[in-house]
Amino acid sequence: MRITGYTCLLLIALVLLPAVCLADTASHRKAADALLTVIKAEQDIQQSADRLAENLLRQNPQLAPHNTVVKTFITKHMNWPSLKEDVINLYVQAFTEDELKQLTTFYRSPIGQKAADKMPELVDAGTQLGITRLRANREELDQMIGAEQKKPEKQQ
Repeated sequence: MRITGYTCLLLIALVLLPAVCLADTASHRKAADALLTVIKAEQDIQQSADRLAENLLRQNPQLAPHNTVVKTFITKHMNWPSLKEDVINLYVQAFTEDELKQLTTFYRSPIGQKAADKMPELVDAGTQLGITRLRANREELDQMIGAEQKKPEKQQ
């Protein structure tokens, strides 16, 4: 009798396990979605797409006559509806459901909102800082490459 009871419990557990896993996945994804809403990911994606189009057109003047086509193409492939599920997947893989909830709580606070608002600006400034630093020291890179090219090929 006891073995039959354990067998029934085991069968019930095996049948219900996929449903429980799906529920956990759904709530995990919901937690990621809530965080992405609070950190204004949709707005950030749109701003990134706009900056990408501007940079692409500025760096490739030959594309200027195709300005509208370039912007349409980037908008088509870098928009929130097309990227949302992939971004949610990234967050689900990077954070536990509990961590996502903690992050959401933080980003709902005034300092969290300030961080969310300032982060894109800080990332851009940091990127620009790196580019400026590399450009300022480009001559050194050229010298290093020249020195490397003057070395005899290594014997194998």
